[in-house]
Amino acid sequence: MLTDPSFSKRLRDLLSHQGEVHIRDIELLQVGRHFRLNESTKVIIGRRKEENERLLELAHEGDVIIKVMDYPGPIALIPRESSKPSIMIAASLCIRYSDAPNNIPILALLEKDGKQERLESPACSQDTCRALII
Repeated sequence: MLTDPSFSKRLRDLLSHQGEVHIRDIELLQVGRHFRLNESTKVIIGRRKEENERLLELAHEGDVIIKVMDYPGPIALIPRESSKPSIMIAASLCIRYSDAPNNIPILALLEKDGKQERLESPACSQDTCRALII
């Protein structure tokens, strides 16, 4: 796996932004699309059903899970704590990779520690996706 360019890039990103690395962190590197939102926050978005299920399996207390409502699409996982602005960016990324239209605000469901909240966001732009992807 270390010879895989995308895995190596994700591993480098993880080591440069996180002090203590756990097995789950390495397992998460193998799943989905990874986006760096800021120095302390990254989001992982599943690419297909199996990856969505794996993200849910790897989710821990304190993580944020985002799902698009009313349209098929990915699961987004924000490991650890995150701010409201980061959650909104993650929701827009999740919406971008769903089957929802890209030109109108879409409802997403945020889950954290057993609590749910509805968010409304448009899909992020393709340029933003490219700028944030690891």
